[in-house]
Amino acid sequence: GNLDETQIRNIDKKFRYYLDLDKRRKTILDSIKSQGKLTPELEAKLCQTLNKTELEDLYLPYKPKRTTRASKARDAGLEPLARWLLTLQKEAADIPAKASNYVNEEKGFGTPEKALQGACDILAEELSTDAEIRKWLREFATKRGDLVSSRRQACAEDKTKFQMYYDFRENVGRVVSHRILAMLRGEREKVLNVKLDLPEDTVLPYLESRFIRYPHSAAAGNLKKVVRDSYLRLLLPATETEVRRELRETAEQEAFEVFAANLRELLLAPAAGHKPVLSIDPGFRTGCKVVALDRTGCFLEHQAIYPHPPQNEIQEAEKILLEMIEKHGIELIA
Repeated sequence: GNLDETQIRNIDKKFRYYLDLDKRRKTILDSIKSQGKLTPELEAKLCQTLNKTELEDLYLPYKPKRTTRASKARDAGLEPLARWLLTLQKEAADIPAKASNYVNEEKGFGTPEKALQGACDILAEELSTDAEIRKWLREFATKRGDLVSSRRQACAEDKTKFQMYYDFRENVGRVVSHRILAMLRGEREKVLNVKLDLPEDTVLPYLESRFIRYPHSAAAGNLKKVVRDSYLRLLLPATETEVRRELRETAEQEAFEVFAANLRELLLAPAAGHKPVLSIDPGFRTGCKVVALDRTGCFLEHQAIYPHPPQNEIQEAEKILLEMIEKHGIELIA
């Protein structure tokens, strides 16, 4: 349908993306269903999303996890303590005394302090797997985050091609593709450190407002520590990985387009420079089409000659060619 090869390739790429998405969606649905945790609401969300990252965010709370601080705490029976902290409404409560009821020497939580920390680890992991929180943080990072690069200590005195990125900071949404690729290349070559920097004074209050249900409870201080720990240890690294991947993919696509445009100009440039050319398209029965072009490639004149059988108009063909060569100052015949 008159599509060019680039459009066809883009359609094929998108088609394969959605094939992979549907395959992954089926795997996720089967996994959650086998756990007995698939609700109609969750199934609707999983079936409606057209984004792989959002699909993985929705699956994260149900994904079989490797051993983590939170999983060890759950194994030690600290889940009820975590729920108690999250739902506590009283402004006065003896939290250490409550935590002492969950001490588990055998599992490595031998003091009230360790039991309390384990419960907080459970809550920190739960916050980090909230799909809406992760989506908000990604979008916030692309609008308000900065991409920061600095030189590694080992290269402190060295002059390299990455010098301009030794102390560099720019908004994620404004940094241009060639800078992104240069910084990532500098990181691969172990010259630069590249990280995502977000304004904590905006992020942490938002996370607290979403997570802490009773801001005046006796557990509010502990929950604020949970939010900070979850953000710095789990949410920020995950967001940085996702944002960097998106930046790299976008930058590479832009680079491909620039290279393609440059190559197109190169291939369309006159092969022998700027010279007047006589172009001949060979033909037998229908004759040879002859076109004169000026030194910039613009059309001047066209004729047809018939030097081959059945016409055999050789002398007439010679005459036409010579006239066109002299008339237009032709220097090359193609």
